[in-house]
Amino acid sequence: MQGTPQQGVQAELFADMLRGYGTMLLAAGRDRQSTGKLLQMLRGFVVWSDAWPWEWTAQDVDEWSADMREREIALSTLRSRQGVVRRFCEYAVNPQYPWVERCQEAFGQVPKQVCHEWNTTRHIEEYDHRPERREVSRDELRVLFDHVDDRVEELVAANHKGAAIAWRNATMFKVQYATGVRAGELVKIQTCDLLPHPVAPQFGRLAVVRVRWGKRSKGGTYRQRGVQMVLDWAVEALRVYLEDVRPVFPEGPWLWPSERCDASGRQQPLTTRTYQSAFADRRDACGLDTNLTPHCLRHSYLTHTAEAGRDAAWRQRQAGHKLASTTSNYTHIGEDHMNREMTAAIADLTARTR
Repeated sequence: MQGTPQQGVQAELFADMLRGYGTMLLAAGRDRQSTGKLLQMLRGFVVWSDAWPWEWTAQDVDEWSADMREREIALSTLRSRQGVVRRFCEYAVNPQYPWVERCQEAFGQVPKQVCHEWNTTRHIEEYDHRPERREVSRDELRVLFDHVDDRVEELVAANHKGAAIAWRNATMFKVQYATGVRAGELVKIQTCDLLPHPVAPQFGRLAVVRVRWGKRSKGGTYRQRGVQMVLDWAVEALRVYLEDVRPVFPEGPWLWPSERCDASGRQQPLTTRTYQSAFADRRDACGLDTNLTPHCLRHSYLTHTAEAGRDAAWRQRQAGHKLASTTSNYTHIGEDHMNREMTAAIADLTARTR
């Protein structure tokens, strides 16, 4: 960070721009929490560049991006942060808003687009997240699920006050693996989002999980989808949780509530950060690879359904991806599966030749 820009008229105008941008984001369907994070990131770029938006240059973006790469920030994170600046610039130069005119009148400078194709990273087909982030193997899943189940049994037997929290977290791990949803989607599920399906009457109202806060496209609203449950043991785990554990938590609409209410006594959902922290604690406690995150459970789901021969279009719909190529980035076919496929292909082709 090179220093804090001087305060005064510049700071007041920048604050006005942020308020206007925040209002536009809320009008476009963003929630207040994510909007606040975006505005804070823009404040951070002003401090880093030691320049106001009407003074930003493409070179500022170049140096900022290079600094993040030197700090080994993932390409996906770099792309996301560049996108925040790009979209803010699009807003600032839009003639539907007064910022070009106001900046010209006050400072003799106007905002411009500083994020271009040549100085920002693009989302390409190749997987560009950190290479150590991978799927959780079946053996690792077995270790993790056995560990969290054993811990729940121990806490329940000891009548420990943390038993309900441990049980909730253990069920969340299983449901995320069984649905492949993102962590941010998982924590925002409400009980009304659990739905029946005529093809799976044995699952009751737990046959489909409706995701209402799916990842958004640029400038779009949250994408909704229904994720079909296909693992009976995960459905059973969710059923037991709903019947025996969730009533222990404050009453309200959220499927995974926090044990604490807000100042008004209303139920609050578990935050993504708290869920990620809980996963890391259990991962470390059972000695798994420290690079594993809840998002790796999503990779596992898509990989294992692919190995099971599930239809590619079905997997894409389950994942909530617009492009099939994106789904393929999450599929890490194991060596054993490749060997089985090779053996089957040889046998099939040999039989046809004969």
